[in-house]
Amino acid sequence: MIRDARILAAAAIALAGLVPAARPASAALSYQQFTSLNLGGDDAPVWAHDGSAVYYSSRAVGFPYVFRKTLGTPMDQTGTRLTGGSFDEYQVTVSADDQWAVLCVGDSLASRHLYRCPGTGGPPLTKVTYGPFYDIDPDWSSGATSVVAFASNRGGAGYQVWTVVPNGTLPAEVYTQVTDAGHADSHPSFSPDGQKIVFSSDRSGGSQLFTVTWNGSSWGAPAQLTTGNSEKARPDWSADGMHIAYEVATNHGGTEIWMVDGDGSNARLVTSGGSYDARPGWSSDGNKLAFVSDRSGAKYIWLADGMTTPTASDTWGRIKALYRR
Repeated sequence: MIRDARILAAAAIALAGLVPAARPASAALSYQQFTSLNLGGDDAPVWAHDGSAVYYSSRAVGFPYVFRKTLGTPMDQTGTRLTGGSFDEYQVTVSADDQWAVLCVGDSLASRHLYRCPGTGGPPLTKVTYGPFYDIDPDWSSGATSVVAFASNRGGAGYQVWTVVPNGTLPAEVYTQVTDAGHADSHPSFSPDGQKIVFSSDRSGGSQLFTVTWNGSSWGAPAQLTTGNSEKARPDWSADGMHIAYEVATNHGGTEIWMVDGDGSNARLVTSGGSYDARPGWSSDGNKLAFVSDRSGAKYIWLADGMTTPTASDTWGRIKALYRR
C-alpha cells in the first residue's frame, strides 16, 4: 500500500511538472547500426521508396557527400557516392519512382543550391536553383504533381518554405512561395498525397511543428500542430499519412525522436538510446525509421524496426509521454 501511494504521488508530481519523468520504454522496437565509418558525422538519412537502400550525407571521405547504401551492405562500408563533385553535399530527397535525387549542395561560401542527378548516382548533374540564397532541406512530393519543397531565404527575412518544379536538365523556372517572411521555417515534409506540408517554425515563439494545406490554387495559412515547451524540428511524414516523426530537444541538452498522429494527437516517445537521436526518416512500409544517433559513440545512421507497434501503450507510459511532450 505504501509503495502504491508513492507511485501515485510520483505520477501526480510528474503531471504537475515539478520533477522530471522517466522515459517511456521502447521495447517493441529493434535497432540496427547501419553505418560506422565517418570523419565527423553521418546525417540526414532518407529511404529509397522501394525500401532497398538509404541515402545519407557522410564525412567518411573527409567532406560531407551524399551516399546511397543498400540494405545488407556491411556496416563499415559507405555504399555508392551519388556525384563526383567537389562541393559539400548536406541533404538529399528522392523522387517517388526512385529515378532521380535532388541534393542540397554548398556550392559557394555564401549560398547553397539544389542539384538533380539520377537516383542511383552518376551524370547528368544539373543545377536546379540559382541566386545568392540558401536553398536547403529538400523534400520531393510523392503526390500527383512532381514538386520539391525546400527552405530558403530567397523570399526576405528569415527562411520560408518554397516549392520548385525540377525541370529536367534545365534550371528550375516554376517557384511557389509557401510561407511568409519573418520566421525561421525549415525542414518541410509532404503528406503522401502532396496536399499538405509539415515543417518546423519559430512563428509561435519556440520551434514547433506547423502544417499548410493546398486549396487548389495556393497554400493556406500555417496551422500549429504541436505545443509545449520543448523545441521540435525536422519532421517527416509517414508514407501512409498516419504519423509524423520529429526530433525534440531535451532538458539535458540532447535530442530524442517522437511521433504524433497526422492530426497532431497522441504524441509518444520513439527513441531514447543516445544523447543525440535525431533526423528521422520513414521507410515506405511505415514500419522502419532511419535516424542519426550517437548511441555507439559517434553520430552514425541507425535503423529502428517495429514502428507499427505502439511504444507507450500502457497508462504509466502515456502519463510520462504526456509530461515529456
